Amino acid sequence: MEALLEELPAMFEAKFQDRLQPLLDQQQRLLSGNADLRQQVLLLQGSDQVVGRRPRLLPLPGRRRLQPAPSPGDDAEPPTGASAVPTRR
Repeated sequence: MEALLEELPAMFEAKFQDRLQPLLDQQQRLLSGNADLRQQVLLLQGSDQVVGRRPRLLPLPGRRRLQPAPSPGDDAEPPTGASAVPTRR
């Protein structure tokens, strides 16, 4: 019985490694795919790339661009209700 208890940590470690390995493999495939996609983005940006400048990334799908705020003299209606910007109290 004592021998079995002494082997128990090694058995759990082996089982853990068996379950962990597919996750590590998947992580490596995702990292590799990410690097490939980043390389494609850089190639598609071509001559726009300037050394020392942050790369221009494509916008995320579903994300809207913010509209510029109207100038004070534009006769624009002030926001009301749910569209108003909440103030901090």
